[in-house]
Amino acid sequence: MEAYAEKARAAITRRELAIRDYFDIDAAVQRGLIRHDALDFLALVSRKLNATSDRVNISDERIEALRRQVSANLKPVLRLVDYDNFSLDRVLLLVRDIVTGCPSR
Repeated sequence: MEAYAEKARAAITRRELAIRDYFDIDAAVQRGLIRHDALDFLALVSRKLNATSDRVNISDERIEALRRQVSANLKPVLRLVDYDNFSLDRVLLLVRDIVTGCPSR
């Protein structure tokens, strides 16, 4: 859970966007490795956010940049089945739930 909480923190604060963070979160939730809405997970993400001065950013501009990274950065490194199972829209909803579910910084 610690690693996925760090992935969530990185996904929403990283200055240089990395679609792999979003892929990893989506894969973990889809495989039942984490519950993105579990209170203990949200508390851990919140603690990680509090430990950094980085700002949460899930702006429309970042989402468009992520959309461009899906085929450019994910497709070349994933098995076709994993690429086909990935949904940026689905994981964006998960990430928004994580951001709104975290206890305030």
